[in-house]
Amino acid sequence: MGIPTRALCWLVFAGLAMLSVSTAAQWKYPPAPTSDAADTWHGKRYEDPYRPLENTADQRVAAWYKSQAELTDGTLAKISGRDALVREWLSMDKRTPPRYRQFQLEGGRLFYRKTVGGENVGKIYFRQGWEGKEQLLFDPTTYKKGSDTAVKLFVPSFDGKNVVLGLAAKGAEWSELRVLRVDDKQLLPDSIYPAGWFGVGWFPDSAAFLYNGGDVTDVKSADIELNRKIRIHKLGSPTSDDRDILSNTSTPELEIASKEIPIGSVPESQPDRLIGAVYTVQPEMRLYVASVSALSGAHVACKSLVHRSDNLVRGYLVYGEWLYAVTPAGAPHYRVVRSLIDKPDWKNSETVVPEAADSIDSIAQSENYMVVAYSDGDQRPDCSGSVVNRNTARSEASDHGRGRGVLSGHSQRPLPGYRQRLVAAANDIRSRCRQRPGCEEFV
Repeated sequence: MGIPTRALCWLVFAGLAMLSVSTAAQWKYPPAPTSDAADTWHGKRYEDPYRPLENTADQRVAAWYKSQAELTDGTLAKISGRDALVREWLSMDKRTPPRYRQFQLEGGRLFYRKTVGGENVGKIYFRQGWEGKEQLLFDPTTYKKGSDTAVKLFVPSFDGKNVVLGLAAKGAEWSELRVLRVDDKQLLPDSIYPAGWFGVGWFPDSAAFLYNGGDVTDVKSADIELNRKIRIHKLGSPTSDDRDILSNTSTPELEIASKEIPIGSVPESQPDRLIGAVYTVQPEMRLYVASVSALSGAHVACKSLVHRSDNLVRGYLVYGEWLYAVTPAGAPHYRVVRSLIDKPDWKNSETVVPEAADSIDSIAQSENYMVVAYSDGDQRPDCSGSVVNRNTARSEASDHGRGRGVLSGHSQRPLPGYRQRLVAAANDIRSRCRQRPGCEEFV
């Protein structure tokens, strides 16, 4: 097997560097600012002489970083043939096939992220259905010139007429939420900052959405991650009117800890139910349910749906009167179970997908199916360098009527080819499901 082009470029670049620069001993590194800082933990002293480097506001530290950059730039500039290599590398990058990711189908419109060769940041596109003409919806490179903005999330409304964009500048962790009107591709005046890069969900009327917010607005403060809240924003209203509906302030009876992160959503198949999830690093879920029609009241009454002791993990799905989830209870390789939302009884839950030889990695929902992804534990890097599970080609089908149409993942082939593979996979699922005894019980 040959060496990948990008790896070959790095090898050539490293070779030129070794030939062009004699030894590191000849470099004169700028001296770093130091101090006698130290901490004592459990009776033992630990010195931290380079702690001053954490204070980037210190002029000495800023000067040190600048001198380090100048040393690096000057060293690389001496490499023979460097500019020609860079031009060749960029030329090869531009020949990289486009990547399509995060497909979302709402209101008859298909939304997705596309990154073409030579681009560092993906743009948001849409089509009228799968076969419609591709249209550029949002280019983050044109937003606030010089800000190096990237789209961290995009969530279309149920009718496909608006999209919430989560925008982050220069790799920032916290996002600015903006609303884009699809018909004329114009940003509405609504702007929320700083907001979570997660947890955005529309209401069925497409006039308001849920998001994760907080009272601390200093993005450099560690407290910004504490006491988070689920808030409702109505289009056209000031953010000062955004209501907190789930937090340790608005729903103290739920005893939400300051470190727990609440996230809310309204399932498209159950538009009068609000599902609230309270997350930590702990994998076991904690869920609540409330009536959307009750949100206009002074207090939102939330009913417990899942306790952490129920041992449900790896996400959940809602269809009709049922909530589906994954559990390792009695199944080391996991199984998919369901229970009634109004009368949850997870100790006696119904198994809809039993344990198999491979482990259930995740579950996902589209308009007509629940797809169960399996993993044999093997991992491999994909062509962009990240790590993805090598899932087995098996799925279980569930007739979800008007379930939300979301297709996640990415493809490096043109969109029509991707659609053909999805259709072929769906037909295969239908065929095998019809042949499976008992499958019709949840199809």
